[in-house]
Amino acid sequence: VLPPPRHHSDLGLADWLTQRLLPLRGQPPDLQAAALRQWWDELDELFIEHTERGWSLPDLVAVDLVPSSGQLSRFFSLTRQFFGPVAEQTLQQQAPALR
Repeated sequence: VLPPPRHHSDLGLADWLTQRLLPLRGQPPDLQAAALRQWWDELDELFIEHTERGWSLPDLVAVDLVPSSGQLSRFFSLTRQFFGPVAEQTLQQQAPALR
C-alpha cells in the first residue's frame, strides 16, 4: 500500500496533461524535471484512480488515440509521443490505419 499523496489535484488526466505537461515543452530540462517531481504525486493519484476503476494503461491511452466520431482527439500527438511504445501497440491493436 502506497502512502497518501503529498499533493492533491482536482484535474482530470486530459486537463492535467494540458495544464501541467504541455507548458513544459521547450523549457530547460532542469525546470522540466523540477516541475515533474513536484507533480509526481498528482500523476500517481490519477493513475491509482484510473486503475481502481479497472482501466489499464492501454485503455487510458486509447481514449486519446482511437478516433471518436471519425475525428482524432486534440491530444492525439501528445499522447502518442508521451506514451511511446504503449501508444504504438494500442494503435496497432485498435486503429491500425493510423500507424
